[in-house]
Amino acid sequence: MKKNLIIIFVALFGLLQAQDLKVPAKLKELTEESLRNFPKMHSLDEAVNLNSLKVDMSRAAYLPIVNADASYLHLNPVSKVTIPIGAGISKSLQMNPDDNYSATLSLVQPLIDLKTPANTDKAKSDLSVSLTNKEALKAQLAYQIAQVYYGIIYLNRCINVQQMQLTLVRSTLKLIEARLKSGDALKYDLVSTQVRYTNVENYISELRSQLSKQYNLLGMLTGQASNQQSIADSTFNDSYLDIVKDSLQTEILNMNNDIRIAEAKKVYSESDISAVKRLYLPSLNLIGGIGYKNGIAPEIYDTKFNYYYGLSFSLPIFPASRPHIQLEMAQVGLRLAQNELDFQKLSVSKDIANALDDIQKNQKKYASMDTLLQQASLAVELGTERFKEGVITSVELLTAETNYQDALLSKLQTEYNLLLSKLELSRLAGKRWW
Repeated sequence: MKKNLIIIFVALFGLLQAQDLKVPAKLKELTEESLRNFPKMHSLDEAVNLNSLKVDMSRAAYLPIVNADASYLHLNPVSKVTIPIGAGISKSLQMNPDDNYSATLSLVQPLIDLKTPANTDKAKSDLSVSLTNKEALKAQLAYQIAQVYYGIIYLNRCINVQQMQLTLVRSTLKLIEARLKSGDALKYDLVSTQVRYTNVENYISELRSQLSKQYNLLGMLTGQASNQQSIADSTFNDSYLDIVKDSLQTEILNMNNDIRIAEAKKVYSESDISAVKRLYLPSLNLIGGIGYKNGIAPEIYDTKFNYYYGLSFSLPIFPASRPHIQLEMAQVGLRLAQNELDFQKLSVSKDIANALDDIQKNQKKYASMDTLLQQASLAVELGTERFKEGVITSVELLTAETNYQDALLSKLQTEYNLLLSKLELSRLAGKRWW
């Protein structure tokens, strides 16, 4: 496993130069809109706030507990003692008043609490999980926006290629119509070319439908209704696939968001075990109080100032929380977290290898595209001249035009696939560009 990871890292850093990703300003703007407006981002913000409060709550166990209590109690009967005082005379001594009043301000201050540090660490681990989830969602949104952004560029360029093809077929139609009038062409040639023209028109309509869906997805991700024409005119038609030249510099297995989430969950499980183990530990508290009450001899009916202070020690023997069961549950949770982490590392390693393979394949394919395109363009030029001279048929000319169109689309598709492979590799590396 380690050997495979070393091979992957060597291949990665040999392929990509150390520099920051460069993306268009419009892409960053759209990403920022998505991070501001996407509803799930707000949910994770609240989750972070909630877990931050849990950390504060766990630390509050160190703070003193102060209570103000007031009570009234009527007793009947009350304890009385009759005491003889001589010469047949006795006196009745009442031990408690009939009406008892008390007002006390009490304090409990933890002096030694061995459970709180572990509970605080557990709360911090939970906060770390929520923060990592938030960052992972940001990355997911950013790269989804990038895919839609460049997908729109790709579809616009495909439409441009098809429109060029439409222009070529239209020119061929005019040539065939002229030759048909002079008797140098067959009606079959005209019909075949018209069918080709209709097919290209239908394909353009399909591409425009896909483009509309991409804009709808963009609007959903950014929370903004996108004006297709204004965005296309101002941004996408003039954008280039700059990211195919960009690079990464990071240790993927340390920065990948899925792995970071799994590691955060593992740390939380470890802190959960630590917190459970401390449920058996004792605690020592300082206690005290001041107040006023009646019932204090000898003037039991007078309300008098009083106070108390002392220490309180507590050692759990068989606590109601059943720590041994909680410990078993926490250990199972840790094993699950470790298995998830191992799986994520294997999965990411596989995805890295696939992305590198795709990049290498598309780079080799893209390197031959210009030659293929030049050959196809020359074939169209020669075919057009030969068709005018009546040397070839319209079917042969259409074949040359179709090959040229396929070469254009193949180059565009390869360029787009190379970009997506780069995007995937940068996503796996946890590369942040927004």
